[in-house]
Order: sequence, then C-alpha cells, then structure tokens
Amino acid sequence: MSNNGIPEEKGESATADEGAAKILPEELAKIIEDGDYSADQVFNADETGLYWKKLPNRTYIAKDEKTASGHKASKDRFTLLLCSNASGDRMLKPLLINKSLRPRALKGKDLKQLPVHWMANPKAWMTTAIFTEWFNNCFVPEVEAYMKEKSLDFKVLLIVDNAASHPQLEHPNVQLVFLPPNTTSLIQPLDQGIIATFKKYYIKTTYKFILNKIENESLTVKDVWKQFSIFDCLIHVASASAQIRPRTLNACWKKIWPACVTDNITTQTSTLSDEIINLTHEIGGDGFNTFSHDDTDELLVDDALSDNDIIDLTLDLTVHGVVGLEGDNNKEEK
Repeated sequence: MSNNGIPEEKGESATADEGAAKILPEELAKIIEDGDYSADQVFNADETGLYWKKLPNRTYIAKDEKTASGHKASKDRFTLLLCSNASGDRMLKPLLINKSLRPRALKGKDLKQLPVHWMANPKAWMTTAIFTEWFNNCFVPEVEAYMKEKSLDFKVLLIVDNAASHPQLEHPNVQLVFLPPNTTSLIQPLDQGIIATFKKYYIKTTYKFILNKIENESLTVKDVWKQFSIFDCLIHVASASAQIRPRTLNACWKKIWPACVTDNITTQTSTLSDEIINLTHEIGGDGFNTFSHDDTDELLVDDALSDNDIIDLTLDLTVHGVVGLEGDNNKEEK
C-alpha cells in the first residue's frame, strides 16, 4: 500500500479487477476529504496511442497504401498523454511523444511554441524519464498557474494508473495516487469516455480539413492526405482536446468520484460519430461514401503491445531517457 492508502503495484493486466474497482471510490473519497480537495484540484492523466495518419481499411486510400511498397504512413503512431480535472474546467496541454524530436514538418518551428508538449523516444513510448519530465516541467507549472487563476491554494491530487512508466514522484504541492492494478478500464475517468471523445474530435477535425481542402483548393483526397503532415496533426490534436465540453469531462468521473458529477449526462460520442459519417459522405469516393459507425470504431482502437514490444518497453524504461526540448538526437523524419 502507498502512503495514500491505494496499492501501488505496477503492471496492468488484461483482466479487470471488479472487486478492487468497487471499493476504490470510497477510498478515494476519503483521500479527497482528508486533503480538502475541490473538483478543480483533482486531476487524472493517462496515455493512449494515436495513429495520426490512418484511414479505415475500406477506404481506397488505405487499400492503395496496403498494396504499395515502402513506408506505411498509417502505421505511424504517437503516444498521447491527456490530463484533465474532475470539475471539467481544465484540460491541460496535451503531450505527444514521437520517435524523432525534429521531423521535417517541424523544421524551423520553435518547439516551445507548439500547441502541444512535444517529446521523443526511439519507440515513441512513454518512459519513466518522459513521465518525470512531463510531471516536473509541464504538469506542475500548468496546474500552479491554473490554481492562481482560480484563486485556489496550490495543492492538487493527480490520479494515474499503475503502469511501469509511472514512477512514484514527490512534490510538496502534489499528491500522486496510483489506481489499483486492472481497474483502469472500469473506473479511470479518461477511459470512461474522455479519450474516445478526444479521438472522435480528432477524426472529425481531420475530415473537415480534408473536405475544406478538396472544396477550396481543387485537390484530390489523395493529394490532401499525402500533404497532411505532423504539424497539421499537432494543430488537430490541440483543437480536438479544446473541443471536449466541460460537462463531458466532468461526467466521466461518475464511476470513481460520483459526488463531483454535476449533470447526469452521456458523453458526446454518438453525436460525433454521426457528424463524422456525414463528413465522409460529403468527401465521397470508395470507402468514404459508405462510411459507417464500424469504420469510426476501427480508428478508435489502440492496438495492444505484443510480447516483444513489452520486453522492449521494459528495457526502454531503464535504458532510454527523454529527448526533450533541450536534447535532440537531430534525427529527421517526414
């Protein structure tokens, strides 16, 4: 057990622990009461994979890529970390982890002025070094500024899962709480609709971008997709995170801290799916004109790591550090 009363064992398994998930809300409520935290002061952070240049397999662009030789852009994957508070009042600036710090699309860009926090690791994975960097140099200063903005004491609770890449960190103003193993899919707020809503906004924003380009610049869908760059992606990630409504963020805390939820609503995902389908039908073409909810769901999947990936990640946690704004390997990619 940790000093906050919640087990700290690392390593998430595929089997959900319903028993631990059932008792956690009561334990967390006591931690919140003892610390006198408001809903503005309680945060949850979690990672997900983002295949930023992937289209559903049924679209003609995906089919063409599958038969072509060379690099498959649809397999390019970022690790994305999102963090928001229980009130739904604040979504922090997203963190994106790429394989290279300076891809060609960011050449000449001031990395400190990007709309996301931008870090790199050879596998584009979260590591203890990157999480520590994010915690100290992104989370803490952003939350401190937010507390001043809200005229609140700088004391916050940060809830994370028990992944091996999340080390026990100390800060005088931040209490770190680890969820018990195998409970994140059942109770973690970001897994209760926030990540899914974000991804649908990202898809919607990207498809609006495609439609706007083909209507106003007389480009083909294939041309637009070929030109779609990492920098465009960063803009869309920031836009998608900003579009999530506060009440949606708040509603996703219902299972872990029901007392903080102000409206009994469902998340926005159903309406967003319909809007995405309408956009794809406007874009047109094989696979777009018959786009369905199943195609949207295909894009939401964060493929599980293979056994070899897990072994590599374990090594990376101890071997590879963070490549942040101060240290660049100067490797370029498209």
